Amino acid sequence: MDKYFLICILIVPKLCQGFFVGPSTYFLNYAKLDSSWSQRILAHTFQATKSSESGEGHDEEFVRQLASAALIETGMFDDKYPTSADGWASCNIVVKKELTPEKQLKKYLRKHGKDARVDRKRLADLVLGVTVWQLRYHYVLSNGNLDNIYHFQNVSKVVRQIVDLHADRIDKMNGTSFVKWPDNAIDALTIEFSLPRFLSKILIKQYGEERSRHIAANSNKPGPITIRRNFVVTRNYTEYEFIEEIEKDYCGLCKRVSKICGCYRLERETSRGKSIWSMDTWKRGFFEVQDLGSQLILKSLEIQDVVDKVGISGLCIVDYCAGNGGKSLGILSQIYEHASIFIDNVPSVPKVYAHDVDSLRLKQLLGSMNRTGIPKDIIEAVCTDRLTEKSGILASFPSNLSAGVVLVDAPCSSSGVLRRRPSQRWMMDEHDILSTLPKLQLTILENASKLVCSGGILVYSTCSILPSENEDVANAFEELPNFKKNWERWEFDESEWTSLGRTSGSKNYRIILPNDFHECDGFFIARWRKRIE
Repeated sequence: MDKYFLICILIVPKLCQGFFVGPSTYFLNYAKLDSSWSQRILAHTFQATKSSESGEGHDEEFVRQLASAALIETGMFDDKYPTSADGWASCNIVVKKELTPEKQLKKYLRKHGKDARVDRKRLADLVLGVTVWQLRYHYVLSNGNLDNIYHFQNVSKVVRQIVDLHADRIDKMNGTSFVKWPDNAIDALTIEFSLPRFLSKILIKQYGEERSRHIAANSNKPGPITIRRNFVVTRNYTEYEFIEEIEKDYCGLCKRVSKICGCYRLERETSRGKSIWSMDTWKRGFFEVQDLGSQLILKSLEIQDVVDKVGISGLCIVDYCAGNGGKSLGILSQIYEHASIFIDNVPSVPKVYAHDVDSLRLKQLLGSMNRTGIPKDIIEAVCTDRLTEKSGILASFPSNLSAGVVLVDAPCSSSGVLRRRPSQRWMMDEHDILSTLPKLQLTILENASKLVCSGGILVYSTCSILPSENEDVANAFEELPNFKKNWERWEFDESEWTSLGRTSGSKNYRIILPNDFHECDGFFIARWRKRIE
């Protein structure tokens, strides 16, 4: 069965019980995608395999009708007609943040999830699979005629045809390989892998045709379930004991990912068993769900090296675009991993500030701290874009804050993690990617850099693989007045980072493309060290 990364395999029961965290959207401010929700997509990627393993005896026709109705209500299939000389290329599929297919799926699962006729996994596969692949199916229905790709009169009929095409593709009953793709390389990439045309154009310009096809293919494949061991809770466990606890709880395999300490892959061949979020070990804080690429960003901080050079006493660390705090928790776990910070078995832990403009997402961090038993005086949540203080969240940084480590995991297009977020490709905007976001990212980076102390480090990262958000922003930062006076490039040690991404323009830049290393997502990292005054 053609399985997608596409969501909701085992959280479906939670959907019906009302425990669902809202779908991911990206905002043109400091807040990032709702990564808590995307992590749930990530964690349930492979929880179900063949449709025959779950939902036997479901009413296939009824499920397809529901999928069609849910998709029509999103407005994605409203009549589209070319409005310029560019023809079909001028027409973009638009997903509205307030009415995404993910929200529609949530609505329909709540309404019909307990109906014996409904295989919830099948419904999720159809709704979200069509969301990703719809442009390819439009092309198939137009018989490979780009001039007619959006010229349809009966929306309901077309949507149902597309749902049927995708259902057949899942079941391997039919395919679209017989369709001849366009001769133009950009059009071919766009249609075959169902991408926005401007994105295909950027990818080919940056990476060439062959590598762009590799990137596009991996953006449409399922992603693995990757977890990060939480050393705050499991410091006294041997690796064997940790793996044993996880495997017993998960009823599957827990495999160490080489070169990244504390990184593991969860695998099992059957859909039966606990969901990630019902696992006792997760509730006890043994691990967090986090992609390998995100863990490489944490590795790039080289926290232990900073501790060795400047000492642990008085050290302050800032996660400047913290979101729900996944990297803040990861930073603290790295610190607990090293025995050198313990004196008489009592940790000497630096202060970590988790900053974001979305206080609701920071409240998720507070919940994670409660679950993992992290004292509230170790990680402080800071929200500087709200008029009223929220309980447990500071309204501003302490005066004269001077941080030894500042991480800027900036808001971005999420082009490196499209396989985790079904609607995201249709929510991307060319002007945002080429202009609005880079300006915002540079502003955030500049503001965050003011918090770095003498000799401290600054790391800029995104989950984008597009140069306008990555190398261009880092280059613009290096072109600022007084950069050379205040900063030096902190280059990656190739002997340590061999196979972990690749140098991108400068030795202090690292690009990690989708599936580059152990099936990771796509990320960019740049880093600098502030000169000692």
